[in-house]
Amino acid sequence: SDLSSGINAEYGNLKPDFWSKGDVGRWLKMSGFDHLISTFDEHDISGEVLMMLSEQDLRKPPLSLQKLGEIKRLSSNIARLQAAYTVPEKRSKRTRRDSIDSSKDRRS
Repeated sequence: SDLSSGINAEYGNLKPDFWSKGDVGRWLKMSGFDHLISTFDEHDISGEVLMMLSEQDLRKPPLSLQKLGEIKRLSSNIARLQAAYTVPEKRSKRTRRDSIDSSKDRRS
């Protein structure tokens, strides 16, 4: 994808899971969130942690970002990064959650 090829050029094919806090800071700057670099550094957000962050993580303490537009944009950028670098797992069995989700679908 365009996202992964741009990031590969910047990070030399280093997957985000292996980024240092400094690499995360460069990604934040490249993504237009340079004002968050010190916050992410203070909270030890390496690439491995970045790849686990959810929108709720951005909203709730300890990060507690306040601006809705910023939360949504950053969350979207992180989700694109996760999608570009996460290999879908092959699931041989349905999980309990799949069963619950499909039963909800039938009720709607």
